[in-house]
Amino acid sequence: MTDRIRLNTSKRSALKKEHYKVVLQTPCEQKDNLISAQTHFYKAQTDIHKICEQLVEERFPKADRDVMRKYNSSNGNRYNSTTFTTMDACFVLKNVQSGDAGETRINFDLSEDLSCALNHDKLTASGLNPFVGCQNHASGGVSNPTLNTDSSKNNTWLNENFSQFNGYGREANNPFSLEVVNTGGCHSRAYPIQDWQDNLVLAFESAKVELIQCHRMYYDFVKSNQDTMCTVIDQAKYLDEVQEYWTDIDESILVNGDNISTNLAVVSEDRLAQLKAMANNRKAKDDIVVVAKLQNQA
Repeated sequence: MTDRIRLNTSKRSALKKEHYKVVLQTPCEQKDNLISAQTHFYKAQTDIHKICEQLVEERFPKADRDVMRKYNSSNGNRYNSTTFTTMDACFVLKNVQSGDAGETRINFDLSEDLSCALNHDKLTASGLNPFVGCQNHASGGVSNPTLNTDSSKNNTWLNENFSQFNGYGREANNPFSLEVVNTGGCHSRAYPIQDWQDNLVLAFESAKVELIQCHRMYYDFVKSNQDTMCTVIDQAKYLDEVQEYWTDIDESILVNGDNISTNLAVVSEDRLAQLKAMANNRKAKDDIVVVAKLQNQA
């Protein structure tokens, strides 16, 4: 009989880190919803950007901008230069059809929360923590040194890899920026819109909210399952006791032990059952991939 592997502090720490990776690889409704929200956001953004393009062209025709651009001058300092035209990623829209509906600022410079939600998989693949904003929200806005460090690393990656990440003065690098006549701040260029255009504005704002909410719900799923497994690992004396609830542990980088069950009363039965269901979901996903490959070879 294979000797049972006794857990110590270093093994428990390694198990927890490995299981976190496994949770992120597990198919779930929350991740599907996040992907759907990303797709919805990009479509809504494209729709409202087309509206902004039309409004800018009507207010500042390209022929006029072509002439004015020739007289732009700069000594390398954006605050001490002559610019008759400038790139803008912020547009103030006012619905003039439905009375005093107020103004809405459409900004294609995206916040850290939105940028991380859109780039979740890429940040994860780069060894970063895309859940910083979700964790900060869950803590009621209370930050800590770890979150601050993770946020700083995310910002560095986003600045280098995602041109829509916010930053005043980076409008020229944003693919959604538009050239406008330099009349001052974006409020000086407020554009009147109709109800049908305002509906697209509302759709874009709604898509941003949906994206953030789906990212937070995915974080809740990951954290809940990871917390449960951490409790299992902390209570277990041997590796095979963890394997009852992490049934595909042998597919990780860690060696597996024997199938011996244990009673972990501190964790609810529902939570333990969900851990087993997660392993089954991963197994089902692998089986689908194998079948697809065989069908392609046939």
